[in-house]
Amino acid sequence: MDHDEKAQEKEKEPLPNSIWLRGDEDFFEDFCLDAEEVMSQLGIKRSRLRQISGHELRVGRKRVDRYIKPFYRPKDVEDYLAWTRATASHQKSSLILNTAADSLSSHSKKISESILDLKEQATQAFQDIPERVSRGFSNSKKTQFEILNHIQKNQASLQKGLQKNQNDILENVLPHISNLKKIINKTEDKISKFETINQAFLEAISLIQSNYSELKELKKIALKQDLLMEKICEDIHQLKTDVKMSHSKHKKHGKQRIYYKEDSKQAIQSSSESLYNLSAIKRAGAAKKNMSSVFS
Repeated sequence: MDHDEKAQEKEKEPLPNSIWLRGDEDFFEDFCLDAEEVMSQLGIKRSRLRQISGHELRVGRKRVDRYIKPFYRPKDVEDYLAWTRATASHQKSSLILNTAADSLSSHSKKISESILDLKEQATQAFQDIPERVSRGFSNSKKTQFEILNHIQKNQASLQKGLQKNQNDILENVLPHISNLKKIINKTEDKISKFETINQAFLEAISLIQSNYSELKELKKIALKQDLLMEKICEDIHQLKTDVKMSHSKHKKHGKQRIYYKEDSKQAIQSSSESLYNLSAIKRAGAAKKNMSSVFS
């Protein structure tokens, strides 16, 4: 009985974190997960698995052929996942690192290949430079000799062509020169006509300036004449009324004939003065016409 109780107590005791399995243990079959499966479940690398094996994660070591390999229980793996809760971020970071490493390696391969290509191109270019330079010098010398020979051969034809071009140019230019001479002669005629017109205009301006004072006096005379005409019209009207009155009085009183004769004399004198003034008006009108002809 004591032996059975001790066996049950041993089964209840927890297993150590690192166990060497011989194959006769009751829990031998429980360690069924190898290292690859555990790394895929936890999302970690082999180096991290080695760190936690035997410390945070229980491991059982079995002999497989000539090698001792680690094996793990599924329950221990689940407990470790529940305990850490950091496998997702670690898995993500590991994936990022893997992708970055892969891209870096591919990029480095591309760079190395491009560097090798550039090196080959540069070496080939440097090797071809002297050949190209020598070819260029030889080609330039040949072209120079060819140009000189062509010039020497065609020198006479070039001179003839130049002379012909000069003659053609002169033939084309001469009619234009004659047309220019005609235009210049026409412009000189127009300038002479303009000078005569300008001189006549200056003479007219001087005549206007000389007759400006006379125009002022004629304007004053015209104003006086207008006043005299008004006065003459009034005198004639008064004369008519006086004559009518004198006839009527002569019939009634024969003694007043002498006074009426004097009144008639005065009326005749005033009419003569008005006629003189009318002649002066006519002279002023003629002067106005002469001035208007000058302005026109």
